[in-house]
Amino acid sequence: MMSDCLLIYPNPSEDATVRGPALSIFYPGAHAENNGLTIDYYDQRMDSPEKLKTCLENTMMVGISSMTGNQLRQTVNLLEMIKRDYPSLPIVMGGVHPSMQPLETMKNQHVDFAVIGEGEETLTELIKAVKNGQAYDKILGLIWRKEGQVIRNADRPQLRMANLPFPVTEKSKPYYQLASKYNELFYIHSRGCPYKCRFCYNLEFNDAKWRLMPADKMEREIGMLNEICGGINYLFLNDDYLGSNPAVIKRVSSVMKKYNIRWGTCLRASDIREDSLPLFVEGGLDRALFGLETGSERLLNGIIGKGLVQGLEDIRRCVTLLSKTNIFPTYSFMCNVPTETRDDIKKTLSMMDWIHKTDSKARLGLYVYTPYPGTPMFNDALEQGFTMPESLEQWGEMSLHNAHFSKRAESLYYLAGLVFRRDVSRQKFPGILRLMILPFEWSASIRWKLRFWSFYEFEKRCVMWLFKFGTSFRFRRQKQLAAEKAKEPAFLMHLGDSEKEDQEILDSLEGVCQPESPREVKRSLYANATSVG
Repeated sequence: MMSDCLLIYPNPSEDATVRGPALSIFYPGAHAENNGLTIDYYDQRMDSPEKLKTCLENTMMVGISSMTGNQLRQTVNLLEMIKRDYPSLPIVMGGVHPSMQPLETMKNQHVDFAVIGEGEETLTELIKAVKNGQAYDKILGLIWRKEGQVIRNADRPQLRMANLPFPVTEKSKPYYQLASKYNELFYIHSRGCPYKCRFCYNLEFNDAKWRLMPADKMEREIGMLNEICGGINYLFLNDDYLGSNPAVIKRVSSVMKKYNIRWGTCLRASDIREDSLPLFVEGGLDRALFGLETGSERLLNGIIGKGLVQGLEDIRRCVTLLSKTNIFPTYSFMCNVPTETRDDIKKTLSMMDWIHKTDSKARLGLYVYTPYPGTPMFNDALEQGFTMPESLEQWGEMSLHNAHFSKRAESLYYLAGLVFRRDVSRQKFPGILRLMILPFEWSASIRWKLRFWSFYEFEKRCVMWLFKFGTSFRFRRQKQLAAEKAKEPAFLMHLGDSEKEDQEILDSLEGVCQPESPREVKRSLYANATSVG
């Protein structure tokens, strides 16, 4: 059946294996479906290239959602492939990057439209206009091209949270069920954030406003999600900010308790106080993410603009209080911040060491600051020598670990990961494979203690290669486990990754069978496996 639009979620990371639902396509897709349109979904993290080809051959137009960084690099590849193989398909881009850089996005000749801001209503109206041959000039929140000229329509007002669609439809339901199976289920019950951190996209994208979903809508939808997934073990509220308002915490906690769901969310260090902590503990909070950003008082509230009234003391109090609970915190820091000195970096590393010593269950990450256009810190970065990218391709080279103009920052990212996130190493290198990464972990620990991050290029390249290998191994192992659960022969799951690999495996089966094609042997083997016992 021909769909009205195929929505694509490109892979956002080079080495992550997260399967959380792609909310940036499921929310606008659900809105479109609720308005009578037929939508297909493609998630590059888990769907096959064959599915993409089939969907492209059976759709009227294509929508791609993208953030800055690796996801944008994947987007550029998809744009080129689609316009090469399916030149008549109109393409609309949406998400954070096109919203922050709409004019630059439209410089890419493969992009026909771009959505600025929230996409639910804009995408629905655009699909209807394309389908019915209507004009585009009245569609709010749209930038488009007419006879070679780029036209930006008036901005669209923010969506009322009461009108936000329930994101799960029959088409997207399998993605949610898979995410629930791996305890990576996401849901949002608010949008935006009231704070004004100088690096954050929320200043531009959400106008530094916080919009909360009505309580009855949240309770109803989490109940529906629980039923769809056959019971939820863990749910992450993927809000940019939950807050410490007792009424909000209590209402979230009561819903989670009702369905016996462990949950996590994003918080600020100042949210954790002696009076507020019992609300989170009694409410069943299992995990919390905190953007602490730096251990430098000068950077914290000055350059970064975190808005912590008591500065680093808020951070220390938060860490100390949580260390006495069963809540698992994750604390993230940044390096390569504009005006950052070596002394600032040492203060950040010392803060990370102190947290690790204070709370052994805490997870720590050190990431490279990514300048977002339209934010105050972006201008600071320009003054410090940052060269602004001029195309989607160049923006695609940026990431949370990429050395935009500092190899030191990239090295610190990998050193911190090897020192503080060995849970990730154990996942990617199970059993005897652990020996592959252990020498680099030992070296990283020594370098971290000595604060010596120079001459790390060779080791870093080895680590990057190993982690790509580890990610690939983990995916393959999970596919094998899934095959065993489905009573398929484990090796059968190797068939289907590519035609070349299919043929190589067929060659190894010489004399066993001679089917007409690799696809046919896959079908015949599966039929035999499921007919036995």
